[in-house]
Amino acid sequence: MKTTFLDFEQAVAELETKIEELRYVQDESSVDISSELKTLSEKSQLLTKQIYEGLTPWQVSQVARHPQRPYTLDYIQALFTDFHELHGDRVFADDQSIIGGLARFNGKPCMVIGHQKGRDTKERAFDTIVPEPVGAAHRDYEAMMANMNKALARALSEVEDLSEKELLERRHQRFMSYGQFKEVKAKDAS
Repeated sequence: MKTTFLDFEQAVAELETKIEELRYVQDESSVDISSELKTLSEKSQLLTKQIYEGLTPWQVSQVARHPQRPYTLDYIQALFTDFHELHGDRVFADDQSIIGGLARFNGKPCMVIGHQKGRDTKERAFDTIVPEPVGAAHRDYEAMMANMNKALARALSEVEDLSEKELLERRHQRFMSYGQFKEVKAKDAS
């Protein structure tokens, strides 16, 4: 898939175009330009790292909304087997933006739930933090899938040996830690 570059990535886009042109030249001729390719690739990686280390809040938002970022179904296809999607909430309807179902991760049964926005207008109509590769998830699917694989394996290994009672207690403690509340007593009406 051809990468779509954002406006602040144009310098990287130009380097990547040059790299692709040189690869084509190398494939079509007997000229060895592998050292030039290596130098340009390293320069592209360094420039990408520098750009992504200094993003503005708006640029972060643009990256988060990039149309080529992997979605839930991409992760499911790359990381899980035997996925059986479940539909509907048994009371009202089926929310097309939420994907959930039973699957196997590294051979172990699990539940997968995530959101799935459409890739285009037609589709759209109807957190442990996982580290992203340099340049964000849309630039390197394989690295992102590898990072997600490691994060899921680590999370599953942390809980798979716990008893049901321990799991329920942890879940209870986690939910009790969300938000804050203050108990207010009614004033005496007398």
